[in-house]
Amino acid sequence: TLPADIALAVVRRIGLPVMLLYPLATILAGKILSDQEATARFVAALRQSEEDYRKLFEEHAAVKLIIAPDTGAIVDANHAAAAYYGWSREELRRMNIEQINTLSPGEIAKEREKVRARRQIHFEFKHRRADGTIRDVEVFSSKITIKGGAFLHSIVHDITDRKQSEEQNRTLQDQLIQAQKMESIGRLAGGVAHDFNNMLALIIGHAEMAMNRVDPGDPLHADLTEILAAGQ
Repeated sequence: TLPADIALAVVRRIGLPVMLLYPLATILAGKILSDQEATARFVAALRQSEEDYRKLFEEHAAVKLIIAPDTGAIVDANHAAAAYYGWSREELRRMNIEQINTLSPGEIAKEREKVRARRQIHFEFKHRRADGTIRDVEVFSSKITIKGGAFLHSIVHDITDRKQSEEQNRTLQDQLIQAQKMESIGRLAGGVAHDFNNMLALIIGHAEMAMNRVDPGDPLHADLTEILAAGQ
């Protein structure tokens, strides 16, 4: 009734004479050995599963941090985080997220509370690296449970280039809008100038014709001369 490997183990450990004299005890002993073997296999499988998840965290290409929600302490960081921030994993584990995030401690605490209360998982921050440079980052953070304790699992993406590109696009768009405004003003000014030109041409033409009909000694001739000069 036992698996082949367990049955052989029973024979080796108990012996054939005992098996023949105490069959019930032999079956119980085999059951105990079988349960021990199953437990050992389960523990081994559990350890392998934990090791697989540990490798998934440590060796993933994305920057990952495990943060204590109450204090902001960095509990763990993967290899990608060490490469990105410039601190070793050991150094990061001794740091607080306040040493990386440029927000004030109070603001950081409020953002952590949003994650802990599951009100928000996506954020945009400015993070400081070991060389002093400031980078724009996009953070996806979620609450997880490890060995009965609550932690924040944060995945960090650098979006500095994207933000700079968006800023350049906004600048170009503003410049285009300004150029379109100036073009509109230019067309308006050109239209106004054309209308004035038509009116002044009419005034000048009539003033010249009137002067030809008035004697130069007539006082009206001097008034027409002023009108012509003003029109020109």
